[in-house]
Amino acid sequence: MPKPLASENRADEDRAKAKTKGQGRTSIAAMDRRELIFGAQNLLIATVALFLLALWVGNIVLRYAGETAGNDFWDAYLRAARHLIDGQPLYMPALLAGPFPGQIPQAYLYPPTFAWLLTPLLLIPQSISTGLWALAQGILLGSSVWIAATAAGARKSWRLFFLLMMAVTVFSPNMDTVISGNVGAIIALGTALLLRSAVRDPRGDRSAGPLGVALGLLKLTPGVMLLPIFLANPRRHIPRAILAALLLIVPFFLLNPGTWFDFLRAPLNLAAGSNWYGNNLAPNVVFPYYWPGTADLALELRLATLALAAGLLIISLYLARRSGGLPLAILAASAVSLLVPGAIWTHYLTALMPGVVFTLVRANNRWRSVIIICLLLSWPIPVMMPIFSLAAIALMVVPLFVLWPPKTEVGIDQSSQHIMAQDHQPDPAA
Repeated sequence: MPKPLASENRADEDRAKAKTKGQGRTSIAAMDRRELIFGAQNLLIATVALFLLALWVGNIVLRYAGETAGNDFWDAYLRAARHLIDGQPLYMPALLAGPFPGQIPQAYLYPPTFAWLLTPLLLIPQSISTGLWALAQGILLGSSVWIAATAAGARKSWRLFFLLMMAVTVFSPNMDTVISGNVGAIIALGTALLLRSAVRDPRGDRSAGPLGVALGLLKLTPGVMLLPIFLANPRRHIPRAILAALLLIVPFFLLNPGTWFDFLRAPLNLAAGSNWYGNNLAPNVVFPYYWPGTADLALELRLATLALAAGLLIISLYLARRSGGLPLAILAASAVSLLVPGAIWTHYLTALMPGVVFTLVRANNRWRSVIIICLLLSWPIPVMMPIFSLAAIALMVVPLFVLWPPKTEVGIDQSSQHIMAQDHQPDPAA
């Protein structure tokens, strides 16, 4: 067989080089188009997020300027701190006497530790302390979703920052928390830190026990998250939790023992009181309140809510002993803390934000769509309040479907990783 001429070899080489060069130009052009599209997406996300934030902050500032906001902070928390300093009773006599309604102005309903910790704020004017409290709530809320997202595996980026901003601003309970001056952002931050603790160590790192105690001494019901934490690693968490409880109770008990004995009566009287209010999202209240035709189902709705809480608690305790199950166990216990009391005030739902974001990061596109729809349905439109309640309960339950079965290492779903995690489109050749 005759050998090819040298000129033929050179022609073949030239054709191969031309083909490779053409493919390179096509690949580069495709990459440039992807970068352009991705950059446009980032710009759109940032624009929408900043617009929503401007509306959010503007509404809050107007409410505070009109002195129609911060009521829980200055009318209940600061007043309680002042009563401690002045030697007056911390709790209203009516709260200690018998069943007490869930919404009474000036009523302090939490353990004494929180009121004592607020006493330094009495040294500055109330208008300044109220503004600082609102600012702190916003910062704590932003920090909580950032910690939860990064704990779930999202890459730190401006894209993530703006996406989280959108998530915070479209969920109406967050605005309600800042406007009311309630403690929801503090609970959200504590929940986020517990999630990070559970991700760092399958049995929870050393901060988990003290964090759970701090949440329980802030508002009592979030203390239920201690149950899966204790079960995950009793030797590690119980001694540290006991030490934290002593540090947060004993000094304030010595300052005023009577307030602690009064507090022992408060939760039962509060639980026995009426919670018939329009912003109570408990199904047995919100359905009859807005849809009178469901009034006959109030008992069944309450029993169903308690049954769901019991089921979530059992799941939480089961997951606490499984490798990689502690994050989901904490989220299930957090839902229990909201479902068991007779009232789910709208601002209570801010505590769900870390779990919502954690689940969003690890979910596929289908479940992300479900979560986003639930967030958008969570607005206090009177006739839609029962739908708001169902959307909130869905946000409590969805993590079970997304994060089950638990795994020690869970990556972000590859089909939608770029949505939550990246600033720049990855190089396909890398």
